[in-house]
Amino acid sequence: MAQEHEGAAALNVKSANDIKVIANVGTGTMGHAIALQFALAGYQTRLVGRSEASLDRGMARIRSDAETFAGAGLLRAGESVDDVLARITPVVGYEQGVADADFVIESVAENRGVKQDVWREIARSWVLDLLERLSYRRHRNRRGGGCLYNP
Repeated sequence: MAQEHEGAAALNVKSANDIKVIANVGTGTMGHAIALQFALAGYQTRLVGRSEASLDRGMARIRSDAETFAGAGLLRAGESVDDVLARITPVVGYEQGVADADFVIESVAENRGVKQDVWREIARSWVLDLLERLSYRRHRNRRGGGCLYNP
């Protein structure tokens, strides 16, 4: 069992059912679509971008795609496009966007330098907090990672 201590909450994610808040860093081709898929699955999702303009474009794409899904009957029974969009919160800035997220996914441009810069920013808040929380778990060696690729 994870130990509680001052300054960092215990990480209580043992399964996908424990994930409540997802932060998706990136608002472009993959970012908006990934954020929409999490929201369609019922997760509270943060769409994290660098500017209001990028978030506005991402949210417009999300709305358009959600309307297409609704027209094809692909939303959950009784849900509207607005219900799905209500689960997505656009946030400017990585630190605020990933704070207290249970799961963070990065979907920025496939450019090594850009990705390194983004992860440096994320590491200043979420990764360091996550590592601190993990250090208080009994099975500290259990970690996961993943990569999605869109050619």
